[in-house]
Amino acid sequence: MVRWTTIGLWLGISAFAGCGDDDTDPMIDAGMEEDSGTGVDAGQDAGTRPDAGPRDAGVACTSGCAIEEIVAGVDHVCGRRENGQVLCWGGNGRGQLGDARERGHGDCATRGVDDASGYDCSATPVVVTGVTATSLASNAAFQTCAITDEGAACWGLEDVASTGSDTRRERFTAEVIEGYSPAAELQASTNQLCARLTGGTAVCRGENESGELLQEGDEPRRTVGPLPGLTGLVELDFGVGGSFACGRTATTLSCWGNNQDGQLGDGLTDHGTTCGVAPETYDCSREPVEVAGLDAADVVQVDLGSRFACALLSDGTVWCWGANAAGQLGSGTTDAVAAPQQVPGLTGVSQISLGSLTACALLSSGEVRCWGSNEEGQVGDGEDIGSHDSCDIGTTVDCVLTPTAVALPEDASAVSVGIQTGCAIGESGAVFCWGSNFRMQLGQTDRERRATPVAIEGLD
Repeated sequence: MVRWTTIGLWLGISAFAGCGDDDTDPMIDAGMEEDSGTGVDAGQDAGTRPDAGPRDAGVACTSGCAIEEIVAGVDHVCGRRENGQVLCWGGNGRGQLGDARERGHGDCATRGVDDASGYDCSATPVVVTGVTATSLASNAAFQTCAITDEGAACWGLEDVASTGSDTRRERFTAEVIEGYSPAAELQASTNQLCARLTGGTAVCRGENESGELLQEGDEPRRTVGPLPGLTGLVELDFGVGGSFACGRTATTLSCWGNNQDGQLGDGLTDHGTTCGVAPETYDCSREPVEVAGLDAADVVQVDLGSRFACALLSDGTVWCWGANAAGQLGSGTTDAVAAPQQVPGLTGVSQISLGSLTACALLSSGEVRCWGSNEEGQVGDGEDIGSHDSCDIGTTVDCVLTPTAVALPEDASAVSVGIQTGCAIGESGAVFCWGSNFRMQLGQTDRERRATPVAIEGLD
């Protein structure tokens, strides 16, 4: 099975560059199989295919319509209304829009809508079928999940098959996944689905190639089971690609899994354990190690990107560690570090969000600042792509080495970063997005990237 691994995200991310200029499918270049013409990827469970015909995107909202939460996936974005209704827009080749339509929204490529080999997408938000959500989760994945009264419900691509199946699963409508209740928090990557339960423990299903499920061996876990030894959790986070994770309690902040670039944060680069397949082996830890230099009692949020992590402290400062080839640590350099260091000049922060190689911070003033890779304009400062520094991530990309203000037309109340797309909720309730638009995830039908945020239409 070909998987979207963290290594693939790191080395293959250049396949997204210039997405607005041609019809090459970045999902193929980055390690995903091309659509076979039926909408079923090789090695994937066909199941019952949804109706491909056009239908109403959903009933108009009459009350509780304000967007309260947004999550950005690989090539799509979803927003949760106050009333629990969820709307998604962008790519739908693997069911990411969740409205029960495999095709019929419109083709992102130059091929016609009726051409079965095209990749379906929608610039207009559509309503996810059969879900009323209290929160959303998508670790920059092809899958989005929600906590509902019935438990965890997911739609899109789950890349690890459940017991009794050797195939991947696409869901074109939200389906309740057993074993994740009562969930206080979900972590939905393409390669894992995990939950922090209300009692402070955690359960997972998915890949374990780097010890991210805290068990020996590299075989995936196909049934939902506990993450052993974790208790008293108040936060659980998995990185983009899912190869490392961190958990926070009232007294500890620990990480485990892949440590290729020091992303476990304990200052060590050799834990006496290797993961991967020779010659591409790397340092890892199959048990939690404590992040150095931070008092867990001062940490209010942790977020993980692709082989880097950041923590927001109660004093409004942000501390980051791990990979830094695109300047995603905000330090002004491209040097990786194996222990937390403060992001210079960044204070008054109320929320952080990390994408693959880009990070953003929401300030208490309502300003949003971003830094890191800017190859598709995902820093959002409105400046020409290519006018900043140059960074080598296997290919040369535009990058911003220190936090810079996003050119939003109004103050924001929330921010979310995906692979190469960022979004924010404005104080008026409007949603603004910037960066890659290859699957129309900016709500624009021209598929051209934007370095300046644009408003998403159709949310009112």
